[in-house]
Parts: sequence; structure tokens; C-alpha cells
Amino acid sequence: EMLRSLVGSEMCIRDSTNMTEYIPGLAGVPATKSAISSIDGEKGILAYRGYSIQDLVEHSSFEETALLLMNGELPSPKELSNFQNTLQIRNEVKRKIRHLLWSLPPTGHSMDVLQTAMAAMATFYPDAGASEPDSAYTQNALIKIISNMSTLVAMWTRISRGYDPIPPSNKMSYAENFMYMCFGEESDPEIVNLLDCLLYTSPSPRDS
Repeated sequence: EMLRSLVGSEMCIRDSTNMTEYIPGLAGVPATKSAISSIDGEKGILAYRGYSIQDLVEHSSFEETALLLMNGELPSPKELSNFQNTLQIRNEVKRKIRHLLWSLPPTGHSMDVLQTAMAAMATFYPDAGASEPDSAYTQNALIKIISNMSTLVAMWTRISRGYDPIPPSNKMSYAENFMYMCFGEESDPEIVNLLDCLLYTSPSPRDS
């Protein structure tokens, strides 16, 4: 509820301008308006659906922010709880995907491996597509991707080092479960909280 009251503050902005400046680093990438996020680089402002990233970091969580990005508004406590339960129930990766990861060279870049796994997952959801993003089928596939993402990254973290993957827990938060799957033990709550924030604020590993 605190986030809802903050949305009207000066730190929260909505995208209202066209992107017309040519940026070589974005060559081939179309620029357009977006209702999902807005950026004011000069003022150091990043907002998701009108909520500043500072407010989200202080008062939200990865799961709540994911629903905000998906649905355009903050979830109710019941909606958030149901979403968290769904992610926990669906976080196990299919056996054939696990075998695929074991077949890849351990020196492979983690983003290449993740892209490969995502492409393989698409074969299980052949009817999901951008042409019908709001369909129940596509939304179901999207939730499965979110749920499996941390499992896949944790699996590759261990497989690339020669260790067996640790099965996901169905009792932990998204960030807490990721740490558990990587290291096999519960992590310090401060570290878990930091990771939770990084899940929706950090750049791609390609940029790090």
C-alpha cells in the first residue's frame, strides 16, 4: 500500500516522449514508446509502470515487481501470495532440459546457455507467441519461464563446475531459493534481500 501512495511523487515518471536520437549501440533495435518502463538518464530516474526503482527496492520484492511489470499494476496481497505459490510449484525444470545443460561445454557463457535453454523450453509451448501475449496459454508459458529462470541459472552454476544440481525448494522466496540451489544451504537474509533487489535492477551479465 505504501508503494501505491508513492506513485504520484516526483520520483515516479511515465514515458511521454518519443525516442528519436540515433544511438550506434542500438543499431538495428527499433525505438518506441513503452508503458512498461521509463528512463530519465540526466535525472537518474528509472521507473517501472510509473513506480520509481528506488521505491520498489525499498518497499517491494522481485515477485511483486514481476507482477507489476506483467499486469501494469501492483498485486493485492492475495494475488501476490498466489503468484509466489505458483512460482514455487512450477520451479522444477524438465528432465530433457537438464540433460541438455549437461551436454553443453562447461566453458560456455552463461547467457548463451540460458538462451539455449529458453529456446528448448519454447518447444514445450509451441502455441505461445507475441501475437497473443494476453492469452491464457502465453501467460502460462510466461509464468513457467519466470519460475524456471532461477533454477536454470543455478543449475548451470553447478553443472559448469562439475557438481550435480540441487533440486529447488517449494518453501522459499525466489531469491532465497536461488541461493539455496547454488550453494545447498540457507543464506544470510541480508544477502538474500540484496539479491532480490538485483533481480530487477541489475544489467545483463553481458554488460557486467
